[in-house]
Amino acid sequence: MNAVRSAASGILSICAFVVAFSAVTALLRAVGLTGALAGALGKLFPALGEPFFTAALAGLLEVTGGCIAAASLGGRAGFLLCAFLVSFSSLSIIFQVRSCFFDGCGVRFGRFYRSRLLHGGLTTLFAALFARWLPPAVLAASASLSSPVPRADPHAVLPALCLLCMCSILAFPEWRRNVHFYK
Repeated sequence: MNAVRSAASGILSICAFVVAFSAVTALLRAVGLTGALAGALGKLFPALGEPFFTAALAGLLEVTGGCIAAASLGGRAGFLLCAFLVSFSSLSIIFQVRSCFFDGCGVRFGRFYRSRLLHGGLTTLFAALFARWLPPAVLAASASLSSPVPRADPHAVLPALCLLCMCSILAFPEWRRNVHFYK
């Protein structure tokens, strides 16, 4: 039971961070702060433009919304921004990771924050190097905004049952103690 409670608590924590950062992103957009900052950055870097910085700001806060916005840009800029955002993660995910550790545990997060920026930069560099060999149609495909349609797949039944069996091992620890795999 403790495993199930712990898993449920973790899922709720992740969902809470995603919802909170999505709400902050929407609030910043509603009061015009995102547009003003993106507009100022767009004037400083006219080659990228305001839509690029709008997507980048959204992605720095919450990666899913940022990647959707980056994909809507299309082309090389959208591809590279999406590569950075997926690799960097976002403040939402960084806070999720941080919440796994209690205060005073001795973990220093400064190096972790710098590593996320470095990881994002390296991924973007490699994506830029390899993007020149990708046909324009592949880069344009990243701009597809169609939502996936959930469907029942008869081939997914067996993996789903296997997952349920594995979860039952966590849900019933007393059963696990009575089963001897090694005799």
